[in-house]
Amino acid sequence: MGFGDGYKERDYNQGIDEGDYEVILGTPVDTNKGGYDMRIIPITIVGHENCYPKEWTWFDRPSDPDQLIKWEKTMTKNADAFGVERGNFFPSSWAGKRGFVHIGKDKDGKFMKVLWAVVNKDQAKQSDRFADGSSPDDSIPPDFPDDIPFN
Repeated sequence: MGFGDGYKERDYNQGIDEGDYEVILGTPVDTNKGGYDMRIIPITIVGHENCYPKEWTWFDRPSDPDQLIKWEKTMTKNADAFGVERGNFFPSSWAGKRGFVHIGKDKDGKFMKVLWAVVNKDQAKQSDRFADGSSPDDSIPPDFPDDIPFN
């Protein structure tokens, strides 16, 4: 056989529209670029395996107090979206997890990237539980109407 025998043309760099997509996480890799510690998580977009983006970048815990609050909320949301215990940042516990993310253009409008994790209603209810197992909804009587019209 010679070089290239059996070659078949394959699509690459396919575009994807902005929206929410189910992804499967690969094994995260920690790195440092430009003085910033970050975690690069390979992703596979379910049903769009040949589309970009192929990875999701997380920056490590910031030292600025205002940025720290935002980072902690984001990491809590990421854990809830993928069914990982909050505060568990061991790469092996994230690999293979499925969840939804919102993919859109970067701030320059040039490249598609993962912008945030999407937490559905059931995941949010589960994550809103208090340490004793109760939830804010437990104080609502079972016969309380779901929708009260405004007059």
